[in-house]
Amino acid sequence: MIRWSLPLTLALGGALLGAQCQSKPVTPPSATGGAGGAAPMPGGAAPVPACGALVTLAKAARVRPARAPGPQRVVGGQPSLPGAWPAAVALETPDGWQFCGGTLVGPRCVLTAAHCDVRPGELAVVGREDLRVPGGRVPVTEVRTHELYGGAEGGHDVALAVLATPVDLAPMQLVDASWAAPGVLATVVGWGLTSEGGQGSPVLREAQIPVLADSVCRAAFPEFTPTMMCAGWAAGGVDTCQGDSGGGLFVRVDGQWQQAGVTSWGWGCARPDTPGYYSRVAALRAWIEACSAGCA
Repeated sequence: MIRWSLPLTLALGGALLGAQCQSKPVTPPSATGGAGGAAPMPGGAAPVPACGALVTLAKAARVRPARAPGPQRVVGGQPSLPGAWPAAVALETPDGWQFCGGTLVGPRCVLTAAHCDVRPGELAVVGREDLRVPGGRVPVTEVRTHELYGGAEGGHDVALAVLATPVDLAPMQLVDASWAAPGVLATVVGWGLTSEGGQGSPVLREAQIPVLADSVCRAAFPEFTPTMMCAGWAAGGVDTCQGDSGGGLFVRVDGQWQQAGVTSWGWGCARPDTPGYYSRVAALRAWIEACSAGCA
């Protein structure tokens, strides 16, 4: 999760919810440019997404956070039971640094955050609660990023990482496009830092936090957009943190776990009166489904 030490603001500038992902050629690291939208169809019909292999434009190198001794868990959370979250995915560099999370939404498709800047050749760790256990590493071959994404605090913070080979694990179901349930208790999972500036966990952890009303989210961050949601306790103490980015926020719907959010950003970790922000799956479901073609 991107965690700012001070509040930042970013005007969205009228971005549309109905954006489609667009095929792009592989871009050399020295190139610059922006993503274009899909062309409108005759008669004013909604454009059809053209989803192909997408690669992230040149960005600053990721910086590994310093590790410090301390308890190893999602902030305020507890170890996940073995097999509780089979769709939970850790994302690693080839040399084994876990930098983000994700959720399996198809045999070859991992839903994550765009700000994770996942790159082809990096690894998805599947079927492993404990990252110290060998195996379960599957290379990423393509990355499909929402082309309206311009920074986590501007919304549309979602991407799909396509795996080299299918994974024989049950994918996570997504909440319906009409889902909204402020006050419901959600579960977040991840291998991220245990506190601000703390230590990551080699073992999957989980924590329970309430989904907050949009009015509360907007009061804390006036540039709140319809592709965001927020969650957290007023007293703080329980939260996601760096390294949990891209992982899932899950809720019970008709007795089944479904994904309602993608860990995105916030200020610090587990601070009082400071919710964490998540990409709203309900608002982005059409994009996710359209752009998972060929890997779902």
